Amino acid sequence: VLHKPSDAIAITAAQFLSILSSSHSSRSIPTFDAILGLLVRFPCNNFAIVDDLWSGIAAGVYPNAALFNHSCHPNVIPAFGHGSTLSFRAIRDISPGEEICHSYVELTLPSWKRRDVLLRDYEFLCECERCGKRDDEARV
Repeated sequence: VLHKPSDAIAITAAQFLSILSSSHSSRSIPTFDAILGLLVRFPCNNFAIVDDLWSGIAAGVYPNAALFNHSCHPNVIPAFGHGSTLSFRAIRDISPGEEICHSYVELTLPSWKRRDVLLRDYEFLCECERCGKRDDEARV
């Protein structure tokens, strides 16, 4: 998902470019548009890095993991080993050929809230079977 950059993101991109320009040769510096593109994509493609108590301590981009789609009935969850090593753990049986999906949102939220967050932050309206059920029928 590519969002229109805000003024704050454009200013941040300019600051990154300034810092890089002062410490790297001009051949190795990305363009302003390249930096801006990364900053615009970051919110939809990052993973919260958590400690043992699931408290967020940082955010990181994992290009292969960013390709996984969302499901309100996921078959994997992200897990961190030592440091910032990301892996995915199966939380239910996965059939051969079944797509590997994780949830982009907190699954304990009611369906209207999950759908609202997904639409606002990821620009899609979830129409999965779980979101179509009443909240008292749609327990994970």
